[in-house]
Amino acid sequence: MNTMKTLKGRPLEKWLLTNALFSTGSALVMICFNARLAGVLGIRDDAMLPSIGIGLLLFAGFIGWVLLRSVRTKQLIYLISSMDFAWVLGSMSFLFAPPSGLTTTGYWTIAIVALIVGVFGLQQWRNAPN
Repeated sequence: MNTMKTLKGRPLEKWLLTNALFSTGSALVMICFNARLAGVLGIRDDAMLPSIGIGLLLFAGFIGWVLLRSVRTKQLIYLISSMDFAWVLGSMSFLFAPPSGLTTTGYWTIAIVALIVGVFGLQQWRNAPN
């Protein structure tokens, strides 16, 4: 069964699922390809990407838990969206005061991911239950 077809007409669930999948994929890349990704981005702290990856896995698990609940409260959706917005703010701190060594690719990667995460947060907020 195609998961996206089953979610037709349910935009909140689509955005939550997409957010969880994006977060999981990003986390796995950060954990499994830490050294290579750090080199491309220009991040010198060896523990930064795996730590962020573990946090993202926990976040994706929380979204999954919310998706499995029969009732999704506005507060839970607002909490997830707020965490997305916090990610965007944290990313902005990297963009406006980049750590030494951050490459152009690193700068643009952080900016694009922040934009994607901001869209997740906004769409989830807009589609939260009344």
